[in-house]
Amino acid sequence: MLDAVAGHDPADPDSSRRPAVDHLDALRRPADGLRVGVQRRHLDAGADLDAVAAFEEAVSVLARCGCVLTEAVVPLYEEMQAATMVVNSAESFAYHPQRPARPLGGVRAVRSHAARRWCAAVRRRRRPGDRVRRAGVRRLHDLFARVDVVVSPTTTRPAPSYESVFQVGLMGLFDRIHTAYWNGAGTPVVALPIGFTGDGLPLSMQIAAPPFADAVALRVAHAYQQATAWHREAPPLEVDQQRPGGSA
Repeated sequence: MLDAVAGHDPADPDSSRRPAVDHLDALRRPADGLRVGVQRRHLDAGADLDAVAAFEEAVSVLARCGCVLTEAVVPLYEEMQAATMVVNSAESFAYHPQRPARPLGGVRAVRSHAARRWCAAVRRRRRPGDRVRRAGVRRLHDLFARVDVVVSPTTTRPAPSYESVFQVGLMGLFDRIHTAYWNGAGTPVVALPIGFTGDGLPLSMQIAAPPFADAVALRVAHAYQQATAWHREAPPLEVDQQRPGGSA
């Protein structure tokens, strides 16, 4: 599928004119010798212990696959996380006021003067967010001159329960979700399973590569999955008959 959509699209003037890469062929190449930067800044006292152990074991697997490991610190992490949230909010608010008012899951979207003023304020905050993102991308260029990919936990907490989401809110969970940084950077990233918690909840790591180096990230991911079987396993599921959507 990636091969089908990769490459220049004459109908899209913003698409890159770089020659397309045979990503399937890249999977046939071993990962030994690839330089893997390991981002460990999230493995602090607040991280889930099962997530930490699973990530460290995954890093050990990459070493056994022949990857050359080195410590890595991604630049402007907190700033990029915050900038991505601001820019995403600005884009969302810029789009939705153009849509007619309608019920959304019991909440009515209302076009009002106050809402339009709020949207304008968020759009103004997008400009410094974009500047932060550009600065982060420039510094990432220097990091990717030293490593081929960066690996880090996708999250350092297991998937939350419905109850915990309602207790702390979605924003209360973002400090342990580490994907927004790479969303803001616009680099190719592949996430893959690395095990389960003691309660059977799935854990994951992410492999980030420089722009247009999707094939390199896939090579590392493929090497890992050839050496492990987590992607073939699934936790036991229990269907709650009391929840909407539950089935017998």
